[in-house]
Amino acid sequence: MKSALSRVRRALLVADDAERLAPLRAACKACADEVAVVEVDDDATAVVLARAQLFDVVLAHAASRRVDLPALLGALAAEGGGEGRTPVLVVAEGRDPAALPGWIDAGAADVAAPEPMELAARLAAALRRRDRRERAERELWELRRANERLSALAVTDDLTGLVNARRFRERLEEEYARADRYRTHLSLVMSDLDGFKLVNDVHGHPAGDRILAQIGQRLRAHARATDIVARYGGDEFALLLPHAALADATTFARRVRARLADAPLLLADGRHAGVGLSCGVASVMETPGVGSAADLLEAADAALYEAKKSTGDGKVAAATRAARAPAAACGAGAALRAREEGAS
Repeated sequence: MKSALSRVRRALLVADDAERLAPLRAACKACADEVAVVEVDDDATAVVLARAQLFDVVLAHAASRRVDLPALLGALAAEGGGEGRTPVLVVAEGRDPAALPGWIDAGAADVAAPEPMELAARLAAALRRRDRRERAERELWELRRANERLSALAVTDDLTGLVNARRFRERLEEEYARADRYRTHLSLVMSDLDGFKLVNDVHGHPAGDRILAQIGQRLRAHARATDIVARYGGDEFALLLPHAALADATTFARRVRARLADAPLLLADGRHAGVGLSCGVASVMETPGVGSAADLLEAADAALYEAKKSTGDGKVAAATRAARAPAAACGAGAALRAREEGAS
């Protein structure tokens, strides 16, 4: 009995006369699944239709004179990476057991005699195998997607969607090594939000999260495709600018601040959040005392500390030396590094 809930299967019948088509039609009618059929009488048309992957199975009669069955099997097997996307069930009269391996080796999914009941059973089995293969492929695809999502989460800050601190430090080491080897410019901008604590204290942490997400979007929008933009910790952000000199990076930081002033960050009710941005900039080639990725980070941190103490345009400061920033300079970033050093 055919299931009312099962989907209609599609079969391509390949035979060159009514007598050879008859058992193929009968088998499709007797199959446990409902099977709709399309009939062709030559292998060239069969290859075109089967390659379009419109069918769940192909039934081909081996005795058909106008069908080059080995060519059909070879074309479909090559199309499916050696297995064939659409299984081919070969129908052979007076089936010779010694010939079975040859058909299977040629790419047939199965070989059956032209008796309708046997052919229907083998047809149903071929459809089940196809279903299992498709299910396995779908599960493998879903597993790969899940692994990709997990890999992305491991290096991404879930609030802003930016690179997280751990991944940023890895990229900093990589880019520093590249800049040092090829003597190219590399600048680092460390940024910290001004007035952010007041947003959390007055409006609550959900409002603060909204502001962090907004600034993350702004920084990513202003950065180049080759720049690395990260949430380094708390309300501190880092931007690594390959091939950017100190002056270029400083100009970039000032431009971001200016655009933030022109289009302020907003609270959920549309009011201005009253949050600004301070930036410290350091460069591999132009900041004295920078001899490692850690030195570059310390120099940018120190410049950020100076910027935090300033007003107006002084909110962007370029490092003139690789001095260690005071402990209170950038609370989130400094505390994060201190915890890492203590754990190592």
